[in-house]
Amino acid sequence: MSAEEDPAYLVIGAGASDFRIKFDAAEFDLAYRSDHALWILKPQAGILATSGGAVYGWGGVLADVELASHWVLTPSVAAGAFGNGKDEKLGDILEFRSGVDLAYRYDDHSRLGLGFYHVSNAGAGVSNPGEQTLMINYSVPMNWIAP
Repeated sequence: MSAEEDPAYLVIGAGASDFRIKFDAAEFDLAYRSDHALWILKPQAGILATSGGAVYGWGGVLADVELASHWVLTPSVAAGAFGNGKDEKLGDILEFRSGVDLAYRYDDHSRLGLGFYHVSNAGAGVSNPGEQTLMINYSVPMNWIAP
């Protein structure tokens, strides 16, 4: 079993938004991770929503790095459009997301992992508070959904 043999995934996640400074809101994430790679990079796209009303649609790339037979480290970067919620004000519509997942890959290729992400506008907006998210992710192989 290797990351190169992995199928496309539907990733479902839940966690805490801006957990490092204060707990602002719960966050829910839904993403598609492609199985097509250009060198080691695979496309991904997703949407997240917080209990505070913020919404962020994004697209980017990831790389699966196999650490051991069942452990996969997945760094990723993305850009997208952010809509402020009642508590989340990130300073601009254009926001960037960078992060990393550490997941256990089961023999059936599903994954259970922990993800850490940073979202900010990289100084392009009026303000750039940024925020960090810590979440638990479950990656469902797409061939389970649409064989």
